[in-house]
Amino acid sequence: MTVRSSLAGVPAALAAGVLGLGMLAGSPAAAAGTEPDEPEHNVEKLTESIQNFAEEQLDAHADAVSVALEALESAKEQLDAAVLQEAAAREAEEAASAAAEQASRALDATLLAEQEASRTLAALTARVDRTRERLGLAARTAYQSGFGGWSALRAGDDAMQEYVTQLADLESAQVRLRSLREDHRYLVFQVAKTSQRLGVAEDDLRAATQALEDAQATHAEADSAAEVARDEEYAQYQEFLAESEALEAWLAEYSINDTLEGTGSFVRPGTGPVTSSFGPRMHPILGYVKTHTGIDIGRGDGFIYAADHGIVADARWNDGYGYMVVVDHGLIDGQQVSTLYAHQPGLSVDVGDKVAKGQPIGSVGSTGLSTGPHLHFEVRIGGRPVNPWPWISNAPMPDEAG
Repeated sequence: MTVRSSLAGVPAALAAGVLGLGMLAGSPAAAAGTEPDEPEHNVEKLTESIQNFAEEQLDAHADAVSVALEALESAKEQLDAAVLQEAAAREAEEAASAAAEQASRALDATLLAEQEASRTLAALTARVDRTRERLGLAARTAYQSGFGGWSALRAGDDAMQEYVTQLADLESAQVRLRSLREDHRYLVFQVAKTSQRLGVAEDDLRAATQALEDAQATHAEADSAAEVARDEEYAQYQEFLAESEALEAWLAEYSINDTLEGTGSFVRPGTGPVTSSFGPRMHPILGYVKTHTGIDIGRGDGFIYAADHGIVADARWNDGYGYMVVVDHGLIDGQQVSTLYAHQPGLSVDVGDKVAKGQPIGSVGSTGLSTGPHLHFEVRIGGRPVNPWPWISNAPMPDEAG
């Protein structure tokens, strides 16, 4: 977006405010002999009117400039969360699948063992039956042979020992088969449970995968929108640089009034804290390093003050600086010195106006290439921006200018 669109109504509002203040002198109260407002009070009313109008625009302006980057950041957070959720769902699905597979393998092994145990039991049962028949045969033979059946009795004794052993083996086989059948029932239950968990995990994974795909699509859209916003803002920044250089050239050729001479001793141009220094910095909108040609001062009491005596050399709209005022302080120590006050919500002074040190000359705003209400303050020597901090680091507040 461009700043012009959000501030299209500023000149009209300012004109209405000025007109309204100008009519104070002709108001019924004045006609009735009531004392008109003092000039200082009129200035305060004008500045208050400008601020009230500007504050209605500032939040919307800052939000509109950063909305694409905020959307991108939100989309990135959603994407990161979706990636973690998908990974967790995939891990849970893999664990459930492994558990289901393990339970199935255990059930298969138990079924094989149960079948083998059944076959063993059947074989032992058949052997016991055969041994029992042998014992019966030996007993009948001994009985029929009388005292001559000793060999049959001895054979029966051997068969009896074998029979006892076979019975013990048969009982062990029966116990094992019962145990395997209990294991089989338990494993059937476990397979059902793990299959159910696997189904839930698969559903969760499908949902997480879809959420991840949606988040990736949203992130791609937000990234594209942010890229467009960055390109637009970069174009504005290039325009800002061009205008700053043009201003430098214009100030270098500016016709200095030899009778004008600043004191060289500044007051603070704003009462708020310094929020950004001069020199290279990471641009809050564009996300790359650029040279900051001045310092930023917070809102404070909302007023902007002339740093020194001078004459307004420029007062206009600038796409980079927004509404800006340039004050020429003449020659100080043989060098042309001027100060610039940017991002104002409107203009309170005109070209050619003489201003005194500490005099209110505007109010804090957020027009031009700005992320929020502040004063962008520059000191220029021969038109070239220099670090303003040495000029104001120990400077008094404007109400102490004397």
